[in-house]
Amino acid sequence: MHVSVRVGDEFAGALVFKLETDAAPRACERFASLLDPRAGAEGPAYEGTCLHRVLPGGWAQGGITVAKETRDPVPDESFAVAHDRPGVIGFANEGPHSSTAQLYITFAPQPALDTKFVAFGRLVDGLDVLRKIEGVETANGRPVQDVTIFTGGKFGL
Repeated sequence: MHVSVRVGDEFAGALVFKLETDAAPRACERFASLLDPRAGAEGPAYEGTCLHRVLPGGWAQGGITVAKETRDPVPDESFAVAHDRPGVIGFANEGPHSSTAQLYITFAPQPALDTKFVAFGRLVDGLDVLRKIEGVETANGRPVQDVTIFTGGKFGL
């Protein structure tokens, strides 16, 4: 799956993820549907949403905010995908079994997340784009320029 990103008005590039469908099938299905609303998303999709939090050395977080989310939470399926490198993607949550549609992408290993957040994919291309996102100017963790998801979906790989 790919996620194309803009920083301000400039195309930053695409992040390409391999989804771990064996470890977290429901989370992967939810993510895919949010990237391509024609694939069955019920409610808002990622297109046009922002990464509202960027913590260098930590992660970026964004997508659909809790206030706009209309779907039922995805239960914690598995903690099999470790947060052991840059580019691990998962859903943020507010506690056990509360993941909905707000995503995070790690900038570095984050082992403290391993039993608290279900990761469902890994970056396979676009580390340079991830570093661009990590390097945006922030004020209190919020990007000064919008970091926007403007398209996404499956690649024919």
